[in-house]
Amino acid sequence: MKSNAFFSFKVKFAYQPKGIRQTILLERIKSGRERQATRNAYVNKIRPKNGGGAKLFFRVPLPTESNNICELPVCLHAFRALFCITRKISQYFRKHEASTLFGPIQHGNCNTRNRYNGSKVKQSENDVIVFLQSNSDTYGEAYATRFIRELCGSGLRKEEEDLVELPSNFSKRKLYRDFCFQRGYKIKGTAKGSYGNTSVYELRPVDPYLWPEGTMPLPVCSYSNFLLIWKEKFPNLKIRNRCEDTCGDCVRFRNTFAKFNAKNAARKLRLAQQALSLSDNDDDQPSDISDSDKDEPNDNGSNSSSSSTDSSADDAFSLGDEDDFPEEVLMEKAYSHTVQAQAQRELAKLRTAEAQATANLEHEKRTYCLIGKCTFLLSHLS
Repeated sequence: MKSNAFFSFKVKFAYQPKGIRQTILLERIKSGRERQATRNAYVNKIRPKNGGGAKLFFRVPLPTESNNICELPVCLHAFRALFCITRKISQYFRKHEASTLFGPIQHGNCNTRNRYNGSKVKQSENDVIVFLQSNSDTYGEAYATRFIRELCGSGLRKEEEDLVELPSNFSKRKLYRDFCFQRGYKIKGTAKGSYGNTSVYELRPVDPYLWPEGTMPLPVCSYSNFLLIWKEKFPNLKIRNRCEDTCGDCVRFRNTFAKFNAKNAARKLRLAQQALSLSDNDDDQPSDISDSDKDEPNDNGSNSSSSSTDSSADDAFSLGDEDDFPEEVLMEKAYSHTVQAQAQRELAKLRTAEAQATANLEHEKRTYCLIGKCTFLLSHLS
């Protein structure tokens, strides 16, 4: 009967909340330790050499048939075995026995200030979300091959669903610098890419219109927390890879511009060297130019140099000749190519919207739009 009563007590005890179970066990362990200390003091006073007596200092409650509680004295090992207290849990209780507070065991962070609620991350989290959402709405574009895969039924990879891509000239560090600049800081990374602590960020320069004198900067989070917020709140917002943002015409334009830049740099260096050598010669030799060597007026009363200048004045800014102005003509072609690519993208968005609007209609009344992956990049014009 005692065993059945104790097992029924253990079942009821197991269904109690953790705090109540901890309170009951901790108070019984404390009372057992007090009985042990009292008995040891008495035994050492009467029989200090051999001690003696059963060490039944702990009590186990046993309900009787008349609903009364019978306290059964047991030793420490029996108490641990009956309540399934392992050595590690026993050490945990032993560490909290000295507490004078009644109730469940409180962990170390109890009654302490939450560091997140008062941190700069909490203060600037909503502003980071608004900043990223603004860039996503302004510059974000859907994945290029998304619609053609949906129409063909070939499916999308899981990471491509609802994917929004920012332009390839963006970077996460650039967006973080722009965010800090809007909040009143002008940051610069070290050689290893670290921006340091937010408390040492340099203030942005004063501007009479955009940032008047006396404007207080707003709190910002660190770069690592900026990336964590991006990953948590905008998992589908990515930056397009540069290799996916080129076309054949853009590559040819870029290579041609690079060739012109190399030629111009070499020509400037050569002219600088010639000017330096001429200045050295002028310092060493006196000028022997006489008045008779100057330009004499022709029969019409004007200088020959001035007449030649007037004759070529109309053709000085003619951009139609590719031989005379190759860079300007190339710039005009590149600009035209960029405008056409932008118009093509806007047309693709319009046709895609029309196709999606008629997706639920009958087969004969639907509008189909097959869009391939055609993007552009021309950083020289930006």
